[in-house]
Amino acid sequence: MGANVFILTFLCVASRHLLISAWFNCAGEVHKQLKLSSENLGIIDMAFLITYATGNFIFGILGDKYHQKNILCICSSLSCAVYSTIILLSYFQSLSFPGFAILFAMLGLFQSAIWPTTVAIMSQEYPHEVRGKIIGIWSINSAVGDICGYFISAMLIELFSSWVLISLIGLIQFSLVIFFTFMMLKSHENIETKPQIKVLDALKLPTVINYCACYGCMKLLHMAILIWIPYYMEVKLRINIEYEGVLMILYSVGGVVGSIISGILSDKVSDRSFILMVMLLISFPIITLLGLELGASIYFSFAISFIIGMMIGGGSNLLSAVVAADMCDLETHFEAKSTLTGLVDACGGIGASLGQFLVIFIQIGLLQEYSWSAVFGVMLANNALGMLALLPVVYKAYKKRFYREFYKDEKSDKTTPESK
Repeated sequence: MGANVFILTFLCVASRHLLISAWFNCAGEVHKQLKLSSENLGIIDMAFLITYATGNFIFGILGDKYHQKNILCICSSLSCAVYSTIILLSYFQSLSFPGFAILFAMLGLFQSAIWPTTVAIMSQEYPHEVRGKIIGIWSINSAVGDICGYFISAMLIELFSSWVLISLIGLIQFSLVIFFTFMMLKSHENIETKPQIKVLDALKLPTVINYCACYGCMKLLHMAILIWIPYYMEVKLRINIEYEGVLMILYSVGGVVGSIISGILSDKVSDRSFILMVMLLISFPIITLLGLELGASIYFSFAISFIIGMMIGGGSNLLSAVVAADMCDLETHFEAKSTLTGLVDACGGIGASLGQFLVIFIQIGLLQEYSWSAVFGVMLANNALGMLALLPVVYKAYKKRFYREFYKDEKSDKTTPESK
């Protein structure tokens, strides 16, 4: 049963990322064919991210109250219907900018149910002791979906120059995955009789607010790299699109490697916050090099993209999947896996939408004169804020570990004379 749950939930998240990456990767063709400005595209993306964050919160709560598989399949089916409407109306050139924004806001709302429900199903299937390794590997699903989406869109856009066709392929594969998930997914969900946690009680749990704030910062940083860096390479550094594509793929591959390594290591330490703090510390000088040396040397740029992908992509996957699932087991006796996962991911969505707002602000706002130095300054400041949010959790975990070792040594000292 574990393999069944692992594979189907993995495919649900990966196919969702493949679907939405078709839109992001074809933004240039959308701009040309539908006459949408870059500011309009930014507002559409921001509408998607805001409702995605809101939906994480809503469906996280509902996931602990109702059958998670049903919520996953119903909301995914509704997102397929919305995306079909977008494709159909775009094909007939009958969709205006406000219509795009409304439909993408609906798409973000329905797709937001996928992450908290799949993480909750996975966390019920695997115990805390092996969760870092198993869910760490499982959480590469988003990176796998992004990489596949990039390859499909890159190949087909050269052949057909049609973002509608690419989106249609993404829609078909997503629909098939949801159909097979509904028919075949079997899990141990809802076998527990724990009472459902209230939202205010969830926010009062130790470390929850810290982890939410940290993930918001990491998600903003992740979206900044995905959205700003390709634009920076194309506009400022005049790098060709093939080279730019390799750098973005290396970033995603780094996220895959980082998720697996951090998940395995987090099972071997007393608290996963230690691993997250190390990853954020390493990210700080790498972001500085990203701003100073990107494009100066091909191989050096490749190395920077891969390493920052390991630290930021891998770290955000660890926090949003493994740590979010752990908080319920370690901090409360309530049923809260879906709620806490939804809260963490909602804060990530807020951070991502804030990052998209900053993109628009820097492009057309007061910081235009200093745009690229401002971009990397925001990234560094955001990394520092993430470390600051995580610091109390690390300190508390270190103290807990110290006292545990102290009392263990004291106990062994007392029992030694008696044994003699």
